[in-house]
Amino acid sequence: MLKKAFIWQRHNTPTLEFFQIEEKADVYSASGTVVGQIQGENLSLNYEVTTDKNWQFLSVRLTQNTDQDLEKTTNIRRDDDGQWYVDDTARPDLKPCLEIDIAATPFTNTLPINRLRDALETETELSMAYISVPGLAVEPVVQRYKALEDSADNRRYLYKGVFRGFEGVIDIDRDGLVLKYSDTFDRLSASSQ
Repeated sequence: MLKKAFIWQRHNTPTLEFFQIEEKADVYSASGTVVGQIQGENLSLNYEVTTDKNWQFLSVRLTQNTDQDLEKTTNIRRDDDGQWYVDDTARPDLKPCLEIDIAATPFTNTLPINRLRDALETETELSMAYISVPGLAVEPVVQRYKALEDSADNRRYLYKGVFRGFEGVIDIDRDGLVLKYSDTFDRLSASSQ
């Protein structure tokens, strides 16, 4: 059973994230607390993501505190028919999306990498529900993933954020969790139970 906790450090802004993930009977439950400065705002972001055992996104609850807004909470879920809801409002524009991408954390790269592992031998284009931080606005975007190396000792993927013209190389552990994300994120410490 997967159960880990560790810290990610973001290098392009003074930001840290404490992250935990636990495999339960029929879901993965992941949570993170991001604290730092993003786009010039001091903020804290707490999130709780639930996926099924195939890493298919089910729901996320995000709570953000910034020096501009005292507190903002957003709940996002995807039902069995592929319909998305943001704070209980249907979002048909998100229907093509299968995963989320929370801007402030490298964790959400785990979802498509683990769900599509074998299919990523060739560059694969995906529609994602992108969650901006700060702000927590949700919009559909296009991203691409491609396996660069996938061996027992090393898993490395190329990520392309087509919507913003960004490319990065993601090194992950055997569980599909980010070790290093180009020059943006590094894992600082890890513990397993």
